[in-house]
Amino acid sequence: MYRKTISFCIALVTAVAILISNGQTVFGKTHEEMQLEAFAKDNEYIAADEAIAEFGEQADEKPVLPTVFPFEPTHKYGRVDEEGRLRLHYAIER
Repeated sequence: MYRKTISFCIALVTAVAILISNGQTVFGKTHEEMQLEAFAKDNEYIAADEAIAEFGEQADEKPVLPTVFPFEPTHKYGRVDEEGRLRLHYAIER
């Protein structure tokens, strides 16, 4: 009887964990990710694609962007400043 109860509890906990996570592995944000998000928010950055589109609408021209980087960016932020200049920020997560 004791073994059946333990087996049932293990099965129940496993089923609940699967239902809660919906079959996906959930990871918390790293300290570096939180710092990048804080940087973007504090400096009014948005997704780089959105900033590029906003700049294109305001300047009525498409910016020429780099096609090759010396690194593979994992985060891309941008904004159009008060003077209408496009500011892009590329970062890598270590």
